[in-house]
Amino acid sequence: KNRLPATWEGCAVRFADKIAYLGRDLEDALLAGFVTIADVPPDIRAVLGSNNGEIINTLVIDLIENSAKSGVMGFSDEKFALLTQLRNFNYEHIYGHPRIRRYEAYCDRIIRTLFDHLLAQCERDPDEPGLPLDVSFARFLSRMRPAYEREKSGPMRWVADYVAGMTDNYALAAMAQITLPEPISFPGMRGD
Repeated sequence: KNRLPATWEGCAVRFADKIAYLGRDLEDALLAGFVTIADVPPDIRAVLGSNNGEIINTLVIDLIENSAKSGVMGFSDEKFALLTQLRNFNYEHIYGHPRIRRYEAYCDRIIRTLFDHLLAQCERDPDEPGLPLDVSFARFLSRMRPAYEREKSGPMRWVADYVAGMTDNYALAAMAQITLPEPISFPGMRGD
């Protein structure tokens, strides 16, 4: 289910999340060489800014000022049009970039492998020793059990929540645990 926020604070967080992702993705794409600053439409650069900090600052100030005037949380028409233009630019030039498209299959495989592994872990004995990932997942389930019992959710939801909360680096490390064998150590050899 897609639930909309029910409080002003929840709305503000939702707006901030959208703002931060669009600006950060643009900044990352500039650093990675997917686009150049000259590729970014001039009106976005001139009004919103050229980096994530400037974009966040401009849009948050606009959100506060416009919301205070109108009594409804939202951007001014001008900033909303530029935000939409930035979003469209990101989709066309960043998210659709050929290098990003090549990585999609790898990312999909990683998420599916993690999901399948953890779903199978739900059926194993929690006291059985496992990978560090399995131990961490068991601790997560232990902490979340009361909430999951209240909402009567099952393993698919538990695993989805856990995987959704992973950072990129943690997901890659977890994938390595699942797919790479433990190294064989040889007593007395250097590097032990």
